[in-house]
Amino acid sequence: MHTSRFDSFAVRAAVVAGIAVAVIAIIFVLPPFRNYQLATIAAYLCATAGLTVLIGRNGQLSLGHGALMACGAYSFALTSNAMGDAGVTGISVLLVPLVAAVLVTSVVGIVVGAAAARLHGPYLAGLTLALVVVIPSITTTFSSVLGGDQGLWAYVEGPPSSIAAAFTVEQWQATIAVVAAALTVLALSNLIAGDFGRRMQAVRDDPKVIAAYLGVEDEDRSAENEGGKENVELSNDPDRGPISRVRKLDRRGAGSLRKSRSSEQRQKRTQSQETAVPRLHDARRPP
Repeated sequence: MHTSRFDSFAVRAAVVAGIAVAVIAIIFVLPPFRNYQLATIAAYLCATAGLTVLIGRNGQLSLGHGALMACGAYSFALTSNAMGDAGVTGISVLLVPLVAAVLVTSVVGIVVGAAAARLHGPYLAGLTLALVVVIPSITTTFSSVLGGDQGLWAYVEGPPSSIAAAFTVEQWQATIAVVAAALTVLALSNLIAGDFGRRMQAVRDDPKVIAAYLGVEDEDRSAENEGGKENVELSNDPDRGPISRVRKLDRRGAGSLRKSRSSEQRQKRTQSQETAVPRLHDARRPP
C-alpha cells in the first residue's frame, strides 16, 4: 500500500516537474512584460488551486482567498522593504520575505478557520466575505504603513551573482513564481489524494458526515463505534421533547447494546404473532 502511494506521488511529481520545466524554458524567449504577466498568472494559480480544493473537493464556498493573498503580499513587501532599508543583500532578501508571507497567511487562515469551523454553505461564505471587507479597511486606516488604496512597492533582489548572467530580473521573478506555483500544486494534489482528501469529499457528499464531525451522531451509528469515544444519541420522546444524551461506550457495551436491541425486536415480533393468532381463531369461530 505504501509502495502504491509512493508510485502515485512520483507520477504526480514527475508531471508537475515536467510542466514547470517547460514553462521555465518558455520564459527565456518571452519579452520582459510577458514574463511579468506570467509571474502574475503563477501567483493567481496558487490561490486558484487552494480555492479549487476547498470548493470542488470539500463543497464549501469561500470568498476570502483574495484577502489571504493580500496578507501574504503585504507581509512580503513589509519584510523585503525593511531588509532593503537595512542594507541586507543576497538570496536571504528573497527567502526571508517568502517565509514571512507564508507564516502570516497561515496564522490568519488558522484564526479564520477556527472561527468558521462549524459553518458551511452560505454562512461560511458570509464570514469569508467579511474578511474581504476588513482587509481594505485596515490598509486605509494604516495608510502610512500599508500605503492605503495604492498599496506598497516591494524591494525585490535580483538573481544571485553566480547566475546573474543567465537571468534578467523579470526572468528571475517569473522563474521563482513558476517554481512556487508548482510546489503548491504538488502539495495540494498530494493532500487530496490521501486520507484527508477522502474525508473532505465525504463531507461534501454526505451531510451526515458533517454532523459526525460536529459531534452529533445518530443512534445506529453511535452503537457501532469503538470504545473510549463520546457518542451523542438523539431521542425524540414526545413527553420530554428532543433531547440528546452523551455517554461512553466500550466494545463490550456496544456489543451488549446491539444484542439488547436485537432481542427487543425479536420479542416484539413474537408478541405481534401471538396477538395475531387469537384474532384469527376468533374470526373463524362460528357465530
